[in-house]
Amino acid sequence: MTVVGTGRSVLIGAALGAWLGMLTGLLLGVLLPGAPWLLTAAGGLAIGAAAGGILGLITYGATRAPDQEPGYSAERPGTSARSEA
Repeated sequence: MTVVGTGRSVLIGAALGAWLGMLTGLLLGVLLPGAPWLLTAAGGLAIGAAAGGILGLITYGATRAPDQEPGYSAERPGTSARSEA
């Protein structure tokens, strides 16, 4: 299982948001008459990266497991890692 930290989740969210924002801006720039398509793609990239980073941080905070209590074990009840010979 891969552990994802705060910084990594923000970067992943920003990258995904930038990609979606750039594609949306590019599509709007091509379809809207008179709109500078390169400028709309760059604006979409910036806005998407910011929104994606914020959403990545929010989802990381919402899904992060609380700190484990001392002595807590995720093993099944009645099992032990120690040998009881």
